[in-house]
Amino acid sequence: LQDAITIDNFEKLMKGEICNSQYYVKKNRSLSVFFRELSKQGFITTKWQKVLEGLKIFYSNRGKLLKASDFSKTLPEATEENRGMKKELIEIGHLMEKVKKMGE
Repeated sequence: LQDAITIDNFEKLMKGEICNSQYYVKKNRSLSVFFRELSKQGFITTKWQKVLEGLKIFYSNRGKLLKASDFSKTLPEATEENRGMKKELIEIGHLMEKVKKMGE
């Protein structure tokens, strides 16, 4: 995200309690991978893309509301084979560890 999200707001986001707020995204691909990993770990629904679209909280850096299709189209390139993703995947891995600790 372009601006940090507080722990309290992140928890509200995870519960679906935040909507119609505006968080501008630096890298949609990274955000998509993060939510994909949350889904894989069972923290959120597998329909997370539609849920995020419905909450209307994530916007591109140009101010466009991100839709489910915007999240899904970035995921095929988000693999370890993509050398440009290596740093992002490491950072997302660290975030996932923090989320797991929060959930304990």
